[in-house]
Parts: sequence; structure tokens; C-alpha cells
Amino acid sequence: MTLIEKYRKGICTDEETALFKGMIKAGELDVSEEKSMYSHWSSLNREVIGELDEKGERTLNRIHRSINLQSVKQSFAQRFMAISSKVAAILFIPLLVTLLYLFGSKEIASEPNMVSMTCSKGLTGRVVLPDGTSVWLNNGSTLSYYDSFEGEKFREVKIEGEAYFDVVTNPQQPFIVKTNHNLAVEVVGTSFNVESYDDNEEITVALIEGKVNLFEEKDGRKNILGDLNPNEVAVFSKENRKLNKQESTSVDKFTRWRAGEIVFVNEPLANVFNAMKRKYGVEIKVLDQKVLQRRITASFNEQSLDEFLKLLAIATNLEYEIIQGKSDEQKKVVIK
Repeated sequence: MTLIEKYRKGICTDEETALFKGMIKAGELDVSEEKSMYSHWSSLNREVIGELDEKGERTLNRIHRSINLQSVKQSFAQRFMAISSKVAAILFIPLLVTLLYLFGSKEIASEPNMVSMTCSKGLTGRVVLPDGTSVWLNNGSTLSYYDSFEGEKFREVKIEGEAYFDVVTNPQQPFIVKTNHNLAVEVVGTSFNVESYDDNEEITVALIEGKVNLFEEKDGRKNILGDLNPNEVAVFSKENRKLNKQESTSVDKFTRWRAGEIVFVNEPLANVFNAMKRKYGVEIKVLDQKVLQRRITASFNEQSLDEFLKLLAIATNLEYEIIQGKSDEQKKVVIK
């Protein structure tokens, strides 16, 4: 067993630990050893954040911000020890000790760094931002943000997919959520849900508490589209760039995905199939494209793929076939 493998498993002697730290600080690891560390980092699952309690998340985020503020003039091995520790520090005490040892006395850079968190298909997770704002990510979603908002005019983040935001109030530094279709949401402190998946034709913003302003960014200019009050929902069409606003008596249906529930309210089957792809990680082939425009109102909980399809077939009178691939990830569903 190599020294790197022993260190990762936390079974190094004191002498071996000191030797390993010295090798990293001196940049003496060879190519094969750095590749080994890269392989280990690639295997770490960033969705571990979704399993942490609030205290653990805040600790991880503080470590994360500290790590990413280090000088970029490090070898990959040194950066590996820093970056992987943001996940592994919660799980492996030896890595946390090394983190403090290696970076405790180094100078902090002034420029913030961009951080991205992704929830894989079938998973949801929660991230605590540098200002204390909580963000819940739905499956297949990516949140990008800077590891520090200090000195910035706005607290800006970007969402690709779906997220629920519980924003910490700060009138001096508004919070802005950008989507990858130029629609942006600006708030001071509030709770709201944003759904902006690439494969959906619309972007939906549902306001739970507070107030938000909606605008479209184009050529560096802000085109104000309107605002939302509690229990109001805005639907933005990607095709015609129009915003429709409506009041909802049950706005919580837009946030029940946090408890594992999927709710469709007069939703086209095209969006339903897209949600299935993200949740179950399957390929879906629709033989009759007219089916995609049919709409459905239904609620699904923690059903398996087969159970989901059976309920969907009852509600829509559609027939389907599941084609098993070499693995669950290669399953295909044919809608007839």
C-alpha cells in the first residue's frame, strides 16, 4: 500500500504523516502520485452536502471559502488536498488536520472564486451560501456563486435547473438570482422558488414570502418585467420573452419537491417526461409527438419508475414499454 493510500485511509503513523505533509509542501510528488490523488478527488460525491445537518453545512462552507481563497500558485497535489477537504473534512478528521496545517498561516487572496454545486439525477441537496442564505437544489440542478460577497454591490448567484431560496435580509446588498435564459430575480430578503431547466419551455418563479423584482438582461441593460407579491407566480416564456403573472392559492405546490413530491398542475406531458428523465435517469422516446402537448394535473411521491409509469398511464390513457439496458442508467421508456 502506497503512502498516499495509507494517508487517505487515515492509517499513517506520525512519522509517515509528517513525511507526506513535507512532500506536498515541497511539491515532490511525481506524476503517478498526483494522478492517484486526482482519481480519488474525481470519485468524491459532492452531493454529500445534501446529507449534512445545518451546523455541518456551515462548517463545510467556511472551510470551502477558506480553501478557495488560497493562492493559485500551487501544484495539483496541493490544490487537491485543499479542494477535496471541503467535502472530506466532514468525513475524515486526518484531512481536516492537514487542511489547517497547510493553509493556516498562508495569505488570503483578495479576489473571490466561483463555486458550483450540482445535484445529480434523483437527488436533492441543500447549500448554505457565504451570507447564510439557504438554497435547496432539485435533481439535475447546478448552483454557481462566489465564495465571498464582501465588497460586492450585489449578492449574485446563477441557477440552472430548480432551486428554493431562503434569502437572508440585507437591504444594503440585494440578492440576485440569474438564469441561463437572461431572466433574473432581485430580492432583499425573502423565500421563493425558481424553475429554469433547459429542456422546459418556460421559467417559473413562485413567491412564498417577501417581494421580488423580475427583469431581463440584454446587452448589459435591465428590462424590468414586473414584481411579485406573496402567493403570486410568474411564468416566463423563453420563446416569446413574455412574462405572465397569476395569483395562486396553493403556491406551496411549487416547493413540495423538497419533500420528495412531484406536483404537476395543468402541465404539458413534455415537462412531465423531462422531470422523469431527471428523477430516474432514463431515456424517454415518444412515438407520437402530439402527446407532448397534452396536459395533466397529478401528484407523485416516492414511487419507483414502474409505479410512476403505471399511475401516469391510468391518468393519461397512454401505453408504454420499458426497455432494460445493461444497467439501470441505460433504461429506455417508449411512450406509445
